[in-house]
Amino acid sequence: MMDTNEYYFLKSFLKPKSLSKVLSMRDWTSYLGRDAKLALNKFEKEGVLQSANTQEVVTATYSAPNLKKISQNLNLPTSGKKSVLVRRILEVAPNYFNGNSLEHGFLVCSCEGAKKIEAKGKIIKNEMFAAIELSVNEALNRNFEGAFEPVRKYQLSLPFPSGLGVDWSNFGGSREVFIINNILDDWPLILSEIQPDLKPLVRQGAISMFLWGLKLDDELRKKLASNGTHLDPDGVCRMMLFFAQNKFRIFDAKLKSQELDMPYIMKTLRFEGDFCSACEKHRVGDYSLSEVPEIPLADCRCKGGCTISLSEALDIKKITTM
Repeated sequence: MMDTNEYYFLKSFLKPKSLSKVLSMRDWTSYLGRDAKLALNKFEKEGVLQSANTQEVVTATYSAPNLKKISQNLNLPTSGKKSVLVRRILEVAPNYFNGNSLEHGFLVCSCEGAKKIEAKGKIIKNEMFAAIELSVNEALNRNFEGAFEPVRKYQLSLPFPSGLGVDWSNFGGSREVFIINNILDDWPLILSEIQPDLKPLVRQGAISMFLWGLKLDDELRKKLASNGTHLDPDGVCRMMLFFAQNKFRIFDAKLKSQELDMPYIMKTLRFEGDFCSACEKHRVGDYSLSEVPEIPLADCRCKGGCTISLSEALDIKKITTM
């Protein structure tokens, strides 16, 4: 069975449902560098990849308009799918595509290869679901290291981890602990209509979103379908998460202001979209750290929830008078 890195390596180019996906040696080499040929040889021996024939290569590398133009020049019908056009062209001009377009080695995903990729994908998916369940449960019990470790392990196993500039090897510091504690201990006014028995589920969903960046699973979504607010289940949990994240931003700004002895303010900002009347009042504004409105806004009635952003900034007015 292929390992996780090999799976993502193949999946980045191959689509198991499309067995005629053609790859050029040049493309693979530019992606992998010097190890491309070794990898290709390995996958060929395992039956994941096989040499592609001329028809497969041409179908994959030529656009439909290009093929129709060639067909027209050869006095052939220009109707039909790409594969049909290629077959017609090769029937009357077998050597038409010989040359630059076929100068590199081409490979295609085998039927067996597609099955192997799909099988490995299912294993990875199941492992991820188990890791999500474990980490969320650990977070709910405030076992923070147990909550963060599965996230670190998963992200570091990916060829391209999610989150621009996130240092996943050190994920789980004071910021993350603060946000989870806030989700567990506090409650936003925008969700004041939530029934008490649903609050633990909202906290669970918000933590899952925070740790894994995913939408709610179907089971949790069903349980939160009738939640007493104008928001859908994902929106409810997202507001809980935004509330905790903004609490940290305010806390962090206050800490910097004390440590650096510099005046900080909080800015609210939102440029586009349909605003409810509450968001219209606060969509652009500067607030002292002691007077920042609770974000998400308590009386926001935007369909998808409050999307006003909150960010820290130095109070330029005070700095210029210091």
